[in-house]
Amino acid sequence: MATRSLLTIEGNSVALIVILVVVIFVRLIAGSTPDGHDASLGDAFRLPSGTTLDAIAVNAFLYPGTIGVLSLMVAYIATNLGAIRHLFLGHRRPAWQIVFPVLGIAFLVFTIYKNVAGTSTPYDRFPWIVLAWLAVGALIVAVAPHLVRRIGERLTSEIGDPPRQ
Repeated sequence: MATRSLLTIEGNSVALIVILVVVIFVRLIAGSTPDGHDASLGDAFRLPSGTTLDAIAVNAFLYPGTIGVLSLMVAYIATNLGAIRHLFLGHRRPAWQIVFPVLGIAFLVFTIYKNVAGTSTPYDRFPWIVLAWLAVGALIVAVAPHLVRRIGERLTSEIGDPPRQ
């Protein structure tokens, strides 16, 4: 199977399209133009007066990066909950060791709270984007559990673990 390299013309085209999509995303998530009007797709291609390409480049990483970090913190909470279920509900570990994943969850919840509470626009929209992605994932699990199971089986077969019954 042929793979695309960033050193090829096709790879560079893909990278350019990804950069363009990220810049458009950043401009639209910002929500409004400098004169206070709602942002439109046409505004995504215009630089407001006084804005440098450096500012757009920083935001192009900062906005999706912030959304990704919030998503990862939710995933870490889910991982700690899974560890509690796996290690302590089956009585595989001494009960006093449950303190560690519980403390991990507490620190993560505190960190999420400090990063979400009282933030300014556009950062106040990011938790809602993460919540929407979580809702989409929960909907997929609820509507198509067979698909989720098949994906899980395929992932475990790739790492060589036998599937669970």
